[in-house]
Amino acid sequence: MAARASLIPARWFARTREYGVKPWLSIRMNDLHVAEDPTSSMHDALWRENSSYWRVGYREFESERDRGIDYGHVAVRQHYLDYIREMLGRYDVDALELDWSRQPWALRPGCETEAVELLNAFTADVRRMTESRGRSLGHRIELCVRVPSFPETALRMGFDAGAWARAGIVERIIPTPCFGNTDFDMPIEIWKQMLHGTNVRLAAGLECMMLGVPFTPLQFLTLEAARGAASTLLDRGADEIYLYNFMDRDTSLGDGTFDRIIRELGSLQTLAGKPRRHVLTTPNIWPQGGAPPFTLPYRLTHYGFRPSAEFRIPIGPAPRSGEPVSVGLGLSPADRPESEGRVVQAHGRKFHLDLPPATNEAAKQLVVRASGEICSFAGPAPDQTPKRPGPTHSWRVPEGALHRGDALIEVFNPAEEPLSTMWVEISIGKYAVVPRPDDQRRDRRLLWAAPHL
Repeated sequence: MAARASLIPARWFARTREYGVKPWLSIRMNDLHVAEDPTSSMHDALWRENSSYWRVGYREFESERDRGIDYGHVAVRQHYLDYIREMLGRYDVDALELDWSRQPWALRPGCETEAVELLNAFTADVRRMTESRGRSLGHRIELCVRVPSFPETALRMGFDAGAWARAGIVERIIPTPCFGNTDFDMPIEIWKQMLHGTNVRLAAGLECMMLGVPFTPLQFLTLEAARGAASTLLDRGADEIYLYNFMDRDTSLGDGTFDRIIRELGSLQTLAGKPRRHVLTTPNIWPQGGAPPFTLPYRLTHYGFRPSAEFRIPIGPAPRSGEPVSVGLGLSPADRPESEGRVVQAHGRKFHLDLPPATNEAAKQLVVRASGEICSFAGPAPDQTPKRPGPTHSWRVPEGALHRGDALIEVFNPAEEPLSTMWVEISIGKYAVVPRPDDQRRDRRLLWAAPHL
């Protein structure tokens, strides 16, 4: 049975080459599905039978990261080297990917810095395997690594991808968030500076989902959001766009959207002039014990030091002349009783979620600026999928206000009643809301401006 099953990927790889596609072999270096259940058949024997190899085995289970396997152990590193050698010997591929991003908790807490050299040596050992196997096959096998999206985070978790690049060990680095989120604001410029003088390609990774506020329901990227993320990352210097968990048409995208993502997201040229959304998302990987990088939810009140809320959103290429642009905010009442909605206590903070949207009257009082220019209130946000979490109200951005690169959104609440900001985005094109001339007096119907696709 196992022998027959191993033939299936080999057939896939052969068929992809018939279509001119290079097959990769990706190995998840630290899979933590059902980590709370040590008896699950998803775990291999090394993990299941050696709890001393867990990175946090000194207390009861609290989260999946506790049960990551610790590559500080010689036996763990050798186990994975043997597995990689077996897979390379079994299949003829053009690239091998070491996937450290799902999940990246692979070293005992507080021991990551000392273990950097261990993972450097481990990666060099894998490189020697790919070179040896490549010689026997008569073609090169690239070594690619998927690592956390911020260089500092990757390094502090033990992954010195810059050293791997400078040593010529890897051909491609793929900074990517963990499961459930796309990071619209990865520091591509810093990654490129680290790779300067090497031939290593930088592939910016998109997940099939996005997360604006922690502990809210997972939601899939829309076509427009995928375009926004890709256009920003390419404009900042990424060589390629890497799609993760876009497994099939049923993952999130129907009605031809999956095909359009495959055809459009690879270059700025194929993205130009198409509607896009730039969403403020929450990075979901950071070194254990570090400050969680949560921007939202944000309490809007005119009291206190610097009462205006400020949100920086990269948009990539500037909007074209005549393209409508809007700011979308997800607003809800603040300081509500805990009996309303849902309250989550985590990371030393309280998250009050699932509250009803703010009224038009409350939203209309806000002063919203985009890169210093006053935006006009346009009413409720257009109906999008998914509806929540997401923008509840929109403001029209004056033409010419936004420039290539980063946009700064400022929000001031002059009213006595505080509001909670649960979502922030900039829409360019289709979802940008333009008030009708006769709607300046009161909120009625809204027009969408949709460029020809």
